[in-house]
Amino acid sequence: MSRPGGKTLYALLGVSPAASQPELDAAFLTLQKQLQEVVLDARQRDERLSQLEAAYQQLSNPLRRSVYDASLAKGQASTVQLPSSQAKAAKMLDMGRGPSLGLIALAVLVVFGALYLFFVYRQQALLSDFRSDAMGAQQRAMQRQEEILRAQEAAYNGTPEEQAAQKAAWEAERLEREARREQEQREREFDQWNNQVENEQQRAEREQQRKERERQRELEQERRAAEHQEEIDRRAAEARVESDRRGLMQKFLSEGRYNDARQIAKTEYELSQIERAEKYGR
Repeated sequence: MSRPGGKTLYALLGVSPAASQPELDAAFLTLQKQLQEVVLDARQRDERLSQLEAAYQQLSNPLRRSVYDASLAKGQASTVQLPSSQAKAAKMLDMGRGPSLGLIALAVLVVFGALYLFFVYRQQALLSDFRSDAMGAQQRAMQRQEEILRAQEAAYNGTPEEQAAQKAAWEAERLEREARREQEQREREFDQWNNQVENEQQRAEREQQRKERERQRELEQERRAAEHQEEIDRRAAEARVESDRRGLMQKFLSEGRYNDARQIAKTEYELSQIERAEKYGR
């Protein structure tokens, strides 16, 4: 919505009146960057930048933007007057965004075109190689067929003895081929059987090793259980011996056999008990 002699704030920023806030931000930052490259005069750059900032500040404020939109709808919106030099710079600035996109699109088209041409060239090369290989194979097959026909003609055009010898040679060659195939078949079967036997042996060895490991674990568990039980029995026996010793010492004390009690005493406490019993007669 340009006005005579000026531009609307939306046109100044290069956006539509329905542009969102992110679009306004992006347009303002883009114009700032392009302004450094297009406008060379410092005074013109400052004036143009102040106009852009004023337009951006007004449109970024929702209240001020609504007032401006209302006046714009009535045809009473304020416009920005551009001097001839600034108008020319603004025109260059507005045109700066188009060619960049055009150049990007052209570059993309060039790249895709080059890829397409390379693909077509590659397909043609592969097709040419395939045709050459097919023609070579066909020619070799035709030559082989001609050789076979010539050999057959030579065999049938010879004397009966030569024909019989040729048939015998063919029969011997056939038998040799069959014998060779049978030998190869037997070798394959032997290899399969040998591999099967080796696999069975390996499985048996692994199973034996597994059983041996399990047996070793069981023996280790039994050994540990036996050692534990033996320790329990040893401690129980020591407890019984100690209990018997204490009972015997008490018997010696009650009977006044203090020397016998000293012989079986183990601790200083028991010796002191014996001395008190001997001293006080109890």
